[in-house]
Order: sequence, then C-alpha cells, then structure tokens
Amino acid sequence: MNRILIGLAILIVVISGISVLKHVYKAENKETIGNNASVANPAAVYCKQMGYEYRIENTAEGQAGICVFPDKTECEEWAFFRGECGQKWAKVNFEVGNCSDLTRGYENYYVYDSLTKVLRAYVTVNCGSDEVLVERGEGVYRMIEKDYDGQLLRCLCQKEVKIFNATDIGVEFVGLSGEAKKLEKRSSEFCGWSTHASCKSDADCKVGGCSGQVCMGVSEDIATTCEWKDCYNPSGMKCGCVNKECQWIKI
Repeated sequence: MNRILIGLAILIVVISGISVLKHVYKAENKETIGNNASVANPAAVYCKQMGYEYRIENTAEGQAGICVFPDKTECEEWAFFRGECGQKWAKVNFEVGNCSDLTRGYENYYVYDSLTKVLRAYVTVNCGSDEVLVERGEGVYRMIEKDYDGQLLRCLCQKEVKIFNATDIGVEFVGLSGEAKKLEKRSSEFCGWSTHASCKSDADCKVGGCSGQVCMGVSEDIATTCEWKDCYNPSGMKCGCVNKECQWIKI
C-alpha cells in the first residue's frame, strides 16, 4: 500500500513539474492579447533564432525580455528586434541574384512581404563590380556594392537582393561612389514586362498585351493570355524609350 501511495505522489510531482515548465515556456514565448488569444512574440523568436540566450526579467514596469550575446552584453528584446541595440550581433540571411537587364529602368526600390518575412530590393550596379553585401545598422538594412579588382565596365545592370526573416525597417544602398541613398518602399511590385524594342523616342513605344502589361515597339504585335493581376496596374509607371529601348520606367 505504501509503495502505491509513494508511486502516486511521484507521478503527481512529475505532472506538476511538466505543467510548470509549459507555463514558463509560454510566458517566455507568448504575448497575451485580450483575455484569451495569444500570438508568438516576434522579438523573442528573433533573439532565439539568432542562437542567443533569452531570459525574462521582472522590472518596475512589468516583465521584460532580454537578449544576451556571446560577449555577455545584452539588449531589451524589442530594441534588438528593431535594430536599435546590439547590431553587431544581428545576422542577415540574404541572397543576391545575377546581373540582369534594367527591365525596371534606372531605379532602386524594395518590397516587403509581411507574410513570408522576405524583403526584396532592386539595386542598380556596375556590370563589372564584384558583389553586393548586406549588413544591418540601427533601424536600416544597408546594401553595399563592392569592387575588388578595379575592372569596372561602361554599363549598368540590376540585381535583386533578397533578405530572409527580415523585419520591416528602412533600406539604404551604398554604390561605388560611397554615397548612401535611401530606397523607396513600394506596397506591391509592378510585374509588367518589356520587349526592349529599338526606339528613338517615346512615340516609338506603346502599351500592349491583353491586360496592358507589355511595353513594346509600335510595330510589334505581342499576344498574351488574358488574366488580370494586381501587379499589372501601371500606376506610377510609364512605357517609354530609355537608352534607345522600349521599356517600363517609373514616372
């Protein structure tokens, strides 16, 4: 009988311990909204995904999440998440595409997808430069064009830079001149396309395609499918002659 009672006591202690651990985990990783609903705390998730220590502290204002770095310095979780603190420890997961024709014209801008947490930026670079690096500063992603061998070319191209698990903060591009320029944020990306037909003036170009998504030469007759996409909306864009080629450009 005593053995049964001892076994039951141990079982109760184990169950209680698991319950406490679950409660602690939820407290560290959730923020309560209203009385019943809760969502993942993005600042806490961001700190942990970076591989850093995360702890909860009791303060006069209530509980606060702290992100602790390898050198034992620390930041309040939201300050780190927003790029206001500890930026030398902020790792940026990014990917840079190859040089492509300037189908979007000579412009630098970015689009942020809040669902996938992917930031896509389009930057104009020298065809001969070696790479584009990305670093995170205070409240901004900084994209830097680099050239190491001095073999620059007399042409420009466009590169797509993707930042994964990104936050919606500002973006700057630093070209080879060393000048930092703030990129325009667009709510959605225009996805029309251009034929790059030869032209001498805007009069040599026209808008075509079933949904008005193609910038082409006046003598061209391009057949397309007839579906409509929001990104075909040419608001803020113009079909014109740029560098003797018909292409979409920003107005």
